[in-house]
Amino acid sequence: MEDKGYTDIINRYLEGEMSSSEKESFLEQVKSNPALKDELELAQDIQKGIELHGSWHLKSLLQAEEKKYQNKPAKSWGWKVAASFFILVGLGYVIFNFANRGSSDIYSQYYLPYPNIVSPVNRSDEGVRSDALADYEQENYQKAIEKLTKQLQSDPQNDVLNFYMGQSLLAIGNADQAIPYFKNIGPASRLYDPAAWYHGLSLLKTRQMDEAKTQFEQIAGSGSSYADEAAEIADKL
Repeated sequence: MEDKGYTDIINRYLEGEMSSSEKESFLEQVKSNPALKDELELAQDIQKGIELHGSWHLKSLLQAEEKKYQNKPAKSWGWKVAASFFILVGLGYVIFNFANRGSSDIYSQYYLPYPNIVSPVNRSDEGVRSDALADYEQENYQKAIEKLTKQLQSDPQNDVLNFYMGQSLLAIGNADQAIPYFKNIGPASRLYDPAAWYHGLSLLKTRQMDEAKTQFEQIAGSGSSYADEAAEIADKL
């Protein structure tokens, strides 16, 4: 996605680093600058997407654990306690239980398709991209790939297109093909952190263990929201 020079100011706004007067001035700029408004809305969508992805991940893990107890009513109280504890400690419990399993188990435990966080209704420049992302959201991944392929031909550096192409390929099991698309998203992109995470998972899926370990170690040493999980995975590789 084209960077119009708004990254720093948007980040300062989202991270609460502006004074009251700066914030007021910034919001006035947003009202009068459609490009800045679109960039801000996309940044907010991505931020929400990361939070949503985390909640989906936790929910799926809880549901998987709950299935183990569906036929054990006498111990239902134990599950409720375990679930409450699990919510408090996050993913640590799962990482502990899967410590001695292989790369496939680790990948399966951590992988979930990333949600579609681009809202075409609120974007003035989405064009046909919204159609591809609608297919992605409905899990019609092959159709999404076909449409994203055409769009990337005319806009090969677009981070949203690259990200969701990688996601679509990973969703149908083509992790090796997904890797270049995740790698094509640079540090300046607001999708960089989730792209780096899925790059690591793709390496894990394709059993490139040394590369996966290096990738997760890099994420662990960053300020990424995936840092803690990445550190735990790296320790197991």
